[in-house]
Amino acid sequence: MLVKILDDEQIDKIHQKSLDILENIGVIVPHEEALARFATLGANVDSKRSLVKIPSELVMEFISKAGKKFAIYGRDLSKKAEFGVGKRNYNTSAGQTFWVDNIGDQRRHSTLNDVKEAVRFADALDQITIPGAMSDPLEVPIEWRCLQVAFEMVSHTDKPIYFWFNDRNSANN
Repeated sequence: MLVKILDDEQIDKIHQKSLDILENIGVIVPHEEALARFATLGANVDSKRSLVKIPSELVMEFISKAGKKFAIYGRDLSKKAEFGVGKRNYNTSAGQTFWVDNIGDQRRHSTLNDVKEAVRFADALDQITIPGAMSDPLEVPIEWRCLQVAFEMVSHTDKPIYFWFNDRNSANN
């Protein structure tokens, strides 16, 4: 059964307004390399304000060139998440600060051990395509928490994963 929340006319109206915003209002892109790339491709770039206005024709050109499907793979290449029309993936969530223990129903801060257990659990479930950390372990310093979480995830599943970086410095590490 196909459920349509918006009809084609409503979808087109949203699309046209999106093109209008991109072309006439623009978006802030606080990244010098990206600004230069947009300028090279034909967008109107105001480097002082980090503002990029993208002509509708340019947006439509790149939409037409964009892939209609893709996959992400785990360490075991037979375990992948495919994206595209008719494809479904199920993943666990990420970043819960608090957990409720099954025994005693006590709410507590999540830990790095919770990350390990959650990833192992998601790894064991065939229905879960992409495990998430399901925990934001507060005992790990924020400066490298995302790296430790990613390490634990890669260590405990061979399925595709997703994780986050807290900031540019942790991404560069």
